[in-house]
Amino acid sequence: VEDRAIIRRVCVDKPCIRQGMGRDLVQAFCNAAAKTGLRAVEAYACLPAEKQDAIRGFLQACGFQEEESAQLCAIPLGSIASSRLGNGALSQFTVPLAEAPSSEWRIFLGQLARRGLSKPFSMNGLLRQESMVWMEGGRITGCILLASDGESLEVRWLYAENQKAVMALLAAAYRAASARFSPETTVYAAAAIPSAAEIMKR
Repeated sequence: VEDRAIIRRVCVDKPCIRQGMGRDLVQAFCNAAAKTGLRAVEAYACLPAEKQDAIRGFLQACGFQEEESAQLCAIPLGSIASSRLGNGALSQFTVPLAEAPSSEWRIFLGQLARRGLSKPFSMNGLLRQESMVWMEGGRITGCILLASDGESLEVRWLYAENQKAVMALLAAAYRAASARFSPETTVYAAAAIPSAAEIMKR
């Protein structure tokens, strides 16, 4: 993101835990980021509450310092589903990613690149039925991408051209996720800019 790199998740197979592999992976990533001229590396502890202390300890051991101002939002899915956002009217412009034309998706990503905007760093592990795109006039102009590790949900990427589309995408994605995940499922959203964090909080 601009002059920073963001670590969203570090995974090591269970037999390899506590052998230093996770720390080596993070160090290698940070070294590679520094060589490309990036100014900083941020990491978000997107795990269930009972694992937060462990991941914080791991990141601190890797040299990260915790910041109170980090733009990370976490909320139970049930709280969203019962809120004004979850109960809002769904827009006719929101379509599951699984149903969106692949050609239009490629055009959309190309338009982001031409505008100098960041685009999704990975499509692996996405919930394609719960992830939504905003289609208007046959064109994709926004999307929300959700992923899951089996225990929680993560808003991996969110983009739209106006706040109305942002709110509609969030509403559609959370409504779809509520049909598959329990109300206790924690939803994490890491925002790169304060205005996006404010939208997430609302």
